[in-house]
Amino acid sequence: MAHINRRKGGMAQIPSSVAVAAEAVGQMFSQAQREITPVESGMWMVEIGRLGPDRLLAFARFWMSGGGQTSSGQMFARAPRIDDFRRYADPSYVDEQRALELLQELVRTVGPYDDPEIADPRLRAAVHSMGGWARICQDMPSRTEDFAFKRFSDAFRQAWTAAQGMEVRGELAAPPLRGLIAAPNQLRISAQPEAAHSGQETPAP
Repeated sequence: MAHINRRKGGMAQIPSSVAVAAEAVGQMFSQAQREITPVESGMWMVEIGRLGPDRLLAFARFWMSGGGQTSSGQMFARAPRIDDFRRYADPSYVDEQRALELLQELVRTVGPYDDPEIADPRLRAAVHSMGGWARICQDMPSRTEDFAFKRFSDAFRQAWTAAQGMEVRGELAAPPLRGLIAAPNQLRISAQPEAAHSGQETPAP
């Protein structure tokens, strides 16, 4: 059976309710015939601490009684993900898909000139890593442009995953996003690295 936190004495150093919840995560992974990795273990322990062991145990009962089945009814096709638990425990939780939908809506309704109001620090961090708000407004294609939108969504997935990793490590820095009115030079600044890699010389000021 898979266990979270296999370090010697690790389970004894945490409250019994958390240890039981950690064991339940191990059982879900065992049912899926997959070993939990140390990184996953740490992420699950963070979420158990944040959302509580009682919610984790309720989620484990839900998952193992059918919540983890595929559309064809096959049980335990995969181990649960952190996002599965977060969505179950917190209906207001924003996952990757919802974050991308929110971003599309903000691009449509706010545009590049005004500051977007984004409460989720992971989404702000992802937008910053992709060049900032104006760059997102410039680069985001329509969903009808299949190839271009897939390329954009793949880039967003990488940025979102990186932001989640920073959140787990306690390194998430996500200052407010600014539009072109507040930061008129951001498109020119974010474009400079591309010019440097293209082999073109940047004109002297």
